[in-house]
Amino acid sequence: MEVVENYTLNHEVQPYMAFDPRFCWSRVAIANYECREEGIKHELVLFSLSSGKVYKRSNLSLPSLFGGSCFHLLYSIDGALLILQKLTEDRFGVTSYSDIYLFNSDQLMLIKYVTASLPGLFHICMTNYEPKFSNCGSYMRILDYKSANGDRGITVKIYQLPRCLNLKSQCRIMILQNLKNNNYINQLPLPNRLKEYLKFSPMWN
Repeated sequence: MEVVENYTLNHEVQPYMAFDPRFCWSRVAIANYECREEGIKHELVLFSLSSGKVYKRSNLSLPSLFGGSCFHLLYSIDGALLILQKLTEDRFGVTSYSDIYLFNSDQLMLIKYVTASLPGLFHICMTNYEPKFSNCGSYMRILDYKSANGDRGITVKIYQLPRCLNLKSQCRIMILQNLKNNNYINQLPLPNRLKEYLKFSPMWN
């Protein structure tokens, strides 16, 4: 194993990163990115590891983090959406608040904003707060802890995600929705290249 590239980011700011699943290794999203030479401060950016430069800025100044607050960054399964999640605890540690921003992953345009809350310390385990996606990638699940009829409990919320309006992606969704799970993809009478597409394998380096 060898180090391919080494980049040093500003030590005064903690960055949060996620690899674009459409690319093998060359592109990442970085939240809380700062580069004084480029005039970038606390932003969400897209960074090319092959060139070592920011190739897309959101021009959205992210809120400052205090105490136990942190960002969480992830892509949707097909890479079309970038999800930025801010986790914040109240000062008593009783409740954790989750602010979720959905961006178009190519243009970094904000598409949707949702909020949720969870019991304190739930943020310790990623399974509790991280959004989860359906096998076909068209639905997102988040957990919410709010009162209903005076009782507090965990609610599962399902959101339908914006879809790419092209025939190829629509066919993938329909095929995957009719499979019990993605383990059956290899049994389909399809060329290997199409099977890799159904598995959301990277399309570029």
